[in-house]
Amino acid sequence: MGRFAKIKQFLPPSSRSFHGMYQEMVESNWIVKDTGLKLYEMDARLNERLDELERRLDAHDAHMKLLAWATYRKEGESYDDARKRFFRVLPVATGSLRLLQLGCTQLLHEFDELCTKESLTYWLAYGTLVGALRHQGFVPWDDDVDLGMMRGDIERLAGALERSDRLRMTEVYDAYVRCRQLRIRYRDETNPCFLDIFVYDYTPSCERALFERHQALRAAMVEEMATSEALAFWKDNDACVDAGRSDARPIAETFARYAAQAAEAGCYLPNEEGAEGVIWSLDNMDDELGLGQRIVPLDTYFPVERVPFEGLMLPVPHKATWLAEVEYGDILDLPSDIHSHFSHVTEEELDSLS
Repeated sequence: MGRFAKIKQFLPPSSRSFHGMYQEMVESNWIVKDTGLKLYEMDARLNERLDELERRLDAHDAHMKLLAWATYRKEGESYDDARKRFFRVLPVATGSLRLLQLGCTQLLHEFDELCTKESLTYWLAYGTLVGALRHQGFVPWDDDVDLGMMRGDIERLAGALERSDRLRMTEVYDAYVRCRQLRIRYRDETNPCFLDIFVYDYTPSCERALFERHQALRAAMVEEMATSEALAFWKDNDACVDAGRSDARPIAETFARYAAQAAEAGCYLPNEEGAEGVIWSLDNMDDELGLGQRIVPLDTYFPVERVPFEGLMLPVPHKATWLAEVEYGDILDLPSDIHSHFSHVTEEELDSLS
């Protein structure tokens, strides 16, 4: 793919001026016609120059980080200890964002008590796991909580929450990534705090062939959801559909049918008996970019261990650091999302906390 084509694919459909220019250059090549230099030759040269620039910027970035850590490190202190100390002393969030984090911490505390009472297993996941390992709390610029839980425990959790006068679980179907969005919330609907739960399943092995069968089922499900006339409303009118809506039933049935097919195909086991692995379920799995490790041995997650998080002791996977670094790389490296982190709560909702 040429450089202009690479740039073009990331632009929104409304970028008509660039798309128009690109089409005109491809079809007529009129800009370089008089010189005899073909457009693809210019594109190749531009690729070479940009690749070289990228290599130099990466090297410069690495040199600056080494210099920064060498300056920050105390005498006799190891490189990793210096980096850990740096993240430990970073100031926490302030204002309404910190209020939201503290509210989510309280919600997490109540959720943990419920899970302990009901003998349900869960663990901190993704950015929340990084926060626990690196900051012993929230990543300072984070505004949500990510948790992992096995499918069977989620089904049992749903029953426990029906008996709770404090907590509830919402289920929304997201058309953009074709997933079931499960969230723990307070019954007070004015409270914006929430916990995201990602669904996991037991597997009889961690073989690549099993993972590929699972991916094929996920791809077939996504294709059906994108082309089904019965689900056209989901894409065309309302990308996020609450599971409680009467017209949401076909979406729920599609998720359930493919989960059953995954079990029939030998991808899922109903419980840990005979299990050798854990897989990120097709309800949420979106691995087109090849991120992370989506099927792992059982002892990667179990038994869970408890670590400090905002003054609480909360569960993390057995091989928590390994999982976090597979997903994000070196978690003690200087992060790149300090100013670009996606906000899960609107400014209006944050202002309501002030």
